[in-house]
Amino acid sequence: MAAAQAGRRNALIPILIVVVAIALIAVVLATRGGSTPTTEPAATPTAPSGVVDSAEQPTPPATVNVERRDPADPLAIGELDAPVGIVMYSDFQCGFCALWTDQTLPAILPYVEAGDVRIEWRDIALFGPESHRGALAAYAAGLQGAYLPFHEALFDGGDPPSPDQLSEDGLADVAAAVGLDLDTFRADLASADVQAGVQANLDEAAQLGVMSTPAFLINGHPVSGAQPTPVFTEMIDAELAG
Repeated sequence: MAAAQAGRRNALIPILIVVVAIALIAVVLATRGGSTPTTEPAATPTAPSGVVDSAEQPTPPATVNVERRDPADPLAIGELDAPVGIVMYSDFQCGFCALWTDQTLPAILPYVEAGDVRIEWRDIALFGPESHRGALAAYAAGLQGAYLPFHEALFDGGDPPSPDQLSEDGLADVAAAVGLDLDTFRADLASADVQAGVQANLDEAAQLGVMSTPAFLINGHPVSGAQPTPVFTEMIDAELAG
């Protein structure tokens, strides 16, 4: 009789183990919320150093004033006290930036010459090291008072320059073509001051969330992309009419 009871107890042990295991699984599932599993969110790019996470930022204002109005700004044209200020974020590998330079800039230059508009460029590097080298070269050209001729030469015909044209030798060829002193140009291209000037523009663009080019602020009003020329001239006229 005792042997039979021991046999029955031994037979029950595996069943009890299974029951306990099922109970433990049920507890674990319950503590996890119990229902349909959720998918992990996709990873998002890390914000550049010094940039506040967008979730922490207040609602942006309708206008953003980042105009410098600095008489020593090598990337600006126009009178310091011009009533309309345009800030342009550009990249030397950006096809739409080249198109804007070829098609729309000529319609704005008469406003600049009349003292009504000041343009401040912020050359940035969304497309890699060639863009960065182009930005450094344009800054160096600006130190010799030739930013606009250099900028227009790189975007000649409304097309962005080739990678070869954005090499150091290619940029030196452009510098020579617009009449720059090449020794000074090459020295400035490698200088800490030019590096810092370009980095300041990169930092500003990152803080504003500029993710594509061209991007503009016209008296602080944002305009995105190479919009048709009338979009720009009509905004300028409206600002001048006040």
